[in-house]
Amino acid sequence: MHIKTIAAIVMALAAINANADTVVFPKLVSWQDYYSQPRPLDEAYFAQEFDAFSRGASLRTLRAKGVFEVRIWRKGVMSGEGEAYVIADGWLKTFRTRRSTNGRLHAELAARRRIAAEQLPAIELRALGDLSGNWFSCGWEDGESVQIEASLEGRPVKVAAENPTACSNPSADRITALLRAVDKLRQVEMAPSR
Repeated sequence: MHIKTIAAIVMALAAINANADTVVFPKLVSWQDYYSQPRPLDEAYFAQEFDAFSRGASLRTLRAKGVFEVRIWRKGVMSGEGEAYVIADGWLKTFRTRRSTNGRLHAELAARRRIAAEQLPAIELRALGDLSGNWFSCGWEDGESVQIEASLEGRPVKVAAENPTACSNPSADRITALLRAVDKLRQVEMAPSR
């Protein structure tokens, strides 16, 4: 919003309150603060997107039944192209994802690597638990969408974020920490896919 528009709104509100004993100015909130507040996750859309990813990657639909599994899908908001990471059964698998012109999602295994339990970003994963069921945004209309679906200690976790690396707030910072931890795991020499 243009600064002159904001000033006009504030002055108009002050004029409305002119008859009051005290002039009350509204609290202005930055767009980063506004968008950083968690919003309820659109469960139906989230399920539809992750079911499409699961089908495209030939994975079963994730169900929280005591198994440990984490799926992270990073995609361009406008292009729909991106990468997905699946951590399960001692493996970190990286998929390249894209949507065809008919809207179908394709996920191709790009790399996989054996990982030990102590290499898992446990702190970052545990921090996701209380974010579950929420969607976060840093206020950008374009950029990256991140969706995380996991089964942690038998508990389902579902989190979505828009551009979490573009701003700094407690929720975005936790999601960014997880993305960095997974990126660090991926930096180690990866086995080619078979």
